Amino acid sequence: MTLPASWSVIAERTPADSSYVLLSGEVLVRAAGRDVATLGAGSLFGETGLLGKQLRTATVTTLTRVRLLAIPYGELEQLLGAQPHLADALLADYRRRSAATST
Repeated sequence: MTLPASWSVIAERTPADSSYVLLSGEVLVRAAGRDVATLGAGSLFGETGLLGKQLRTATVTTLTRVRLLAIPYGELEQLLGAQPHLADALLADYRRRSAATST
């Protein structure tokens, strides 16, 4: 999908149903009212709801026009089951980001 600048892709504290791969452009990640990260092409976001089995933990807003690949959670779960090394990498990244946002 293609979205314009200033578009909210994910809203904090809402149910999670998909994760996203950022194909082009930049997004801003905000959690608990503060800027957490700026992500660029190649970044995966929105998987925290699946890994943490919780509501969305951040709001993600486009800074520029972006192109995204949406991955519904059912498909992501299948991919992680088929590729255990990917699951390990996502879990390590999830833990790193969780630690960074709690400080």
